[in-house]
Amino acid sequence: YKELEEEWELNEQFKIFTRNFKIGYEKRIQPESGIKEFEDFLPYGSRFTELVELFAGDKLQELKNLFNLLDILYRKLQQPLTGTERAQLDSMLLTTLQVLSGVVIVKREKIKSEKEKMPDEFKKEYDKLIDDILVQLKLHEVMAHLSHPKDEIAVQVLVFLTVLLDDGNEKAQREIG
Repeated sequence: YKELEEEWELNEQFKIFTRNFKIGYEKRIQPESGIKEFEDFLPYGSRFTELVELFAGDKLQELKNLFNLLDILYRKLQQPLTGTERAQLDSMLLTTLQVLSGVVIVKREKIKSEKEKMPDEFKKEYDKLIDDILVQLKLHEVMAHLSHPKDEIAVQVLVFLTVLLDDGNEKAQREIG
């Protein structure tokens, strides 16, 4: 019961957080850095970048919070919900998937800029990042959203999988395939 209460509190805090940021970052301006290649699928601009940067720290702990939220959303969406609750959870799910894709892109761009003249080092470090993500992420829960009734959520899952597969990570190919 206590775990459920903690999940509910985390859920409420994230709802407030995403609602406040959503107002600001959905305004479209020129995309930044690596997000440009996904500009049709991700919101962009300074507010979205700011939100992504909150979770793109040097440690994977920030990213683990997104994975935990995806896990909570997956379980919540399996339960009977009112239309309003489902709409709120769908909005949170979409935002979480967008932020997760943005975080991977930002981390990839950071590694790429640090290892620009050493492609082998870039590949090695980027593969490690993707491996770390795949170890933490419950990929089957993300993949389950491919059959979501809202097309924008299913598309966002495909965008996230595309981001994971970028630069030909073999472990991601095996996990997804």
